[in-house]
Amino acid sequence: MDAEAGLETEPSRGPVDVAEQQPVESAPDPQVDRAGARKEPVSPVIRFFREWGIVLAAALTVAVVVRVFIFTPFYIPSGSMEPTLQIHDKILVNKLSYRLHDVHRGDVIVFDAPPNGNFGADVKDLVKRVIGTPGDTVEIRDCAVFVDGQELVEPYIPHDPDGSPVCTDGADRIVDLDGDGKIQVPPGKVFVMGDNRKPQQSYDSRKWGFLDENLIVGRAFVIYWPISHWSWL
Repeated sequence: MDAEAGLETEPSRGPVDVAEQQPVESAPDPQVDRAGARKEPVSPVIRFFREWGIVLAAALTVAVVVRVFIFTPFYIPSGSMEPTLQIHDKILVNKLSYRLHDVHRGDVIVFDAPPNGNFGADVKDLVKRVIGTPGDTVEIRDCAVFVDGQELVEPYIPHDPDGSPVCTDGADRIVDLDGDGKIQVPPGKVFVMGDNRKPQQSYDSRKWGFLDENLIVGRAFVIYWPISHWSWL
């Protein structure tokens, strides 16, 4: 009968010279090193700690990178941003925000203490809300804030028992040089204020002037502690 399609019968072979045969190498023994010495088996305990050590080192590296370059936690020590931020609240700040876009009016920002504020050596960082951006004209009159002639809606500031917002005091003459209540924000600067507009509660741009944008650390975007205060900003 013919061979099955696709297969060929193997032709008969004559005697094979032993010299032509190649030695067959055996598979290497995983328990023997190159020098021929027998390896000691790795303890499961050592293997466990080695593997988890690598995992923890990688996790720590990622955490450090995230903290240094992306998100940084901050603690609120004062009531200058009440009722938005309470004393002892903890917030997260996105340090990449203003590498991707400009500062926006209404942003809650953390910044290095400006030298024109005379805050002292103990104060390193502050948190305030951006009220005016470069080119804006900020005006404070009739207890309200106006930007480029339009009254700023500020639901975040404290309200009196009758439901009306508390009065916002005007800026000092060191900021409002001619005393007309209008303040022009120069290029590269922002005008910041605390949400707590009660008298003597927020030491901000009304007292010490404009904030250089280069001093901004980042944008606060969430209250993460305590859990009862959890909120996006």
